[in-house]
Amino acid sequence: MPSNSRMTDYVLKTEPIHLNVSPTGFRKAAREFFKCYLDFCQPGNFSLVPFFLCCRSIELALKAEHLECANRKHVKDVYGHDLEKSYLGLPANKQTLNPVELNLLTRTTALYKTKAFEYFFVEHAATGYTVFPKIEELANLTRKILVTTEVQNTAEE
Repeated sequence: MPSNSRMTDYVLKTEPIHLNVSPTGFRKAAREFFKCYLDFCQPGNFSLVPFFLCCRSIELALKAEHLECANRKHVKDVYGHDLEKSYLGLPANKQTLNPVELNLLTRTTALYKTKAFEYFFVEHAATGYTVFPKIEELANLTRKILVTTEVQNTAEE
């Protein structure tokens, strides 16, 4: 480079960007919880674990939808662990459950909110867990919600 040439510094000013990765992370975790349900080996006649895995999968899938247009604090404050409220807060085109499935979600929500799928409660055991949904029905509901809330353009994941 000749000695009389001058180097010029160029400075580009950029604006900060906001990248919302929460929906993608929540959808990924929702799929992983459901995969754990599918891979679960029942250690005996009954376990709370499959119920919890399905419900957590539903919760995260629904929250991923809400996180598309709201921040985490808002979603947590508005929906908490209320699966039914979270589902009913979806846009109409994402509310695809039939009345039987919605009833199942309502009954499941009542148990999930009380942590019935996380902790041993004598009253549930004493009644043979008769208030619990059939795990196969809950799994089918989970699968439907996962499909409904999945991003159609998977290029972002």
